[in-house]
Amino acid sequence: MSRKLALSTRWLHGRFEGLRDFFAAAEAIGFERFELDSSISLKLLAGVSLPEGQIPSLEVPCPAHPRTAAARFASLDRYERDAAREAAQNSFDLAEDLKAQTLIINLGRVDISPNLEDALWEAWKKGGPDSEAVQGLQKELIDLRARHAPQHLQAALYDVEYLANKAVDYGLTIGLLTPGRYSGFPLPEEMDLILNDFGDPVYYWHDVGQAQIFESLGLLPGQVWWDMFAEKTIGLHLNDTRGLTKWLPPQKEGNLPLDDLAAHLPEQSLITCTFSAACQPETISEGLQKLRSTFSAS
Repeated sequence: MSRKLALSTRWLHGRFEGLRDFFAAAEAIGFERFELDSSISLKLLAGVSLPEGQIPSLEVPCPAHPRTAAARFASLDRYERDAAREAAQNSFDLAEDLKAQTLIINLGRVDISPNLEDALWEAWKKGGPDSEAVQGLQKELIDLRARHAPQHLQAALYDVEYLANKAVDYGLTIGLLTPGRYSGFPLPEEMDLILNDFGDPVYYWHDVGQAQIFESLGLLPGQVWWDMFAEKTIGLHLNDTRGLTKWLPPQKEGNLPLDDLAAHLPEQSLITCTFSAACQPETISEGLQKLRSTFSAS
């Protein structure tokens, strides 16, 4: 059975004036389903007729509001968590209007400075993955995060309980997203604890490109997410990587494990292509044909 692939509005930002142009270009490429990402504001949504039934997933917060857009669920600040819940409520309402299936949740990050992780990226670019500087920064970052992460877990559990109850009320599922940074929350062991505490409607949403970035930086094997959560995966953000650049369509020399994903991804899982605005329509079209060929055979 062929899977229906969605395109994220991530491709919109910096390329199109608004959602109408994005939908028209995406449909011309061959997409019939879409995902609204967490940068879609009320201004972008204003006056646009969204295709009901064609948007199976939304990233929280959507719609984004300047006051709540940066609020984190796993924060140690109660007022910030309250703002994150307010943003989520707006997303639940929009998802209900669109007859969506799943809200994708980024739980936030651990309270450590981003400077160390930034330095690791720069050292990797200059000296490659095996350089002494990279190996030293890897250890320092892993140790620093491990010291600060436990206090965020309890906050995250309260937030996921809130989200799970809301999801039941709205008839939706929740997909907890792979963090976008190593300082993000949760990493695999934390994700495992959370998912074991909550069954349906809380699942894992896997970002293929981000998992590969973690592996490239020497922080986490990319396969660990798949080994631990394949059966609990409700959706994929599908993008290839080249070096430390992600949000790419399938590349000839990329790292996208398509055959493995097609063989093991649960049948009910959603798939969203997450490409940057720098990706050209022709390249995306070529990648879409490859993706359709792969997943139609699964």
